[in-house]
Amino acid sequence: AVMTTPSAPPDAAPTATLDEAVEAIRLRLAGWANQLAARFAAPVYLVGSALTTTSPRDIDVRVVLDDDAFEARYGVSAAEWAREMWGTWSAGSLRWGADMAKLNSQAVKAFAWNLDVQVHPEIAAVRHADRPRLRLDSLHQGPDFVMADEPPPGWPRR
Repeated sequence: AVMTTPSAPPDAAPTATLDEAVEAIRLRLAGWANQLAARFAAPVYLVGSALTTTSPRDIDVRVVLDDDAFEARYGVSAAEWAREMWGTWSAGSLRWGADMAKLNSQAVKAFAWNLDVQVHPEIAAVRHADRPRLRLDSLHQGPDFVMADEPPPGWPRR
């Protein structure tokens, strides 16, 4: 299937500025980003060329887990995962790959855009700290942030 310019959804102006294109992407993905943030208890970012051009090849979305949470979820340390991306994958990296394939399939079906969704450990995000990123979710920001295994403020503890 041929992808239309992701920054120009059918309801957007065809000659959008970069700021308008980024805002259209942010608005369209916000609810889904909140679902991802709730699922992973982690922030969700728009990264890559969607922040620098009005006609990106794809739309890159990253969920950034702290390194311990990444290892607990996938069974591979952040450092091992980073090394394995360019070599032989362990069972944990294969688990990560299967999860990314599932996430991407769901995202492409939901939005009909060429989305590249990946969950990364913090160690990977730190390597790209000099590149632009835009927070897509509105969860887990500020003093009311609650980890998934903790009850909300005022609720009884288990």
